[in-house]
Amino acid sequence: MVIDRDRQLNDTGRSKWPAMLVAGWRVLRRFSRRRLSIRTEGWLKPCKTPFVFVGNNVYDLSLFNPGGRAALDRGELCLYVLDHRSPWGLLWMTIRAALGRLDQDRDFQKRSVCQVEIHSLAPLLRVSVDGEVITLRPPLLYRTMPKALSVFAPATAPDGERQAVGAVTVKAY
Repeated sequence: MVIDRDRQLNDTGRSKWPAMLVAGWRVLRRFSRRRLSIRTEGWLKPCKTPFVFVGNNVYDLSLFNPGGRAALDRGELCLYVLDHRSPWGLLWMTIRAALGRLDQDRDFQKRSVCQVEIHSLAPLLRVSVDGEVITLRPPLLYRTMPKALSVFAPATAPDGERQAVGAVTVKAY
């Protein structure tokens, strides 16, 4: 979807959300699933899925705060493995998501973990990293690295309030 969306942004001048809707429709028409083996702490799942998401900390999937996170400093990854086996199931899930009615138990498996390994028999996998698509060789390894990022920031914000920076080490200058 990301590749198609970006192509539309460049070729047709569509804005981001209309391009994403068209890309989503095209994905549903070409619905495909990947055979993967996903390993986390104490869990191994062979699966055939159209979608796996690994993100930093637990994401909010509610209607009014989609993609929001209560915390960035828990040092955990959130793994979502989509369970749908048909394009219609995926479409219905997307509609329910837009209405804030996702059923996590029915729609996907969700785990909070510190490390995830994704294996595939395919020699290369396309992976979206912060909205950019790259090609990687499996196995893919995702892990947390607590306190690995140092951020330099003013000790106070312009309005005099202290700045909240989440899961990073802050060094004031």
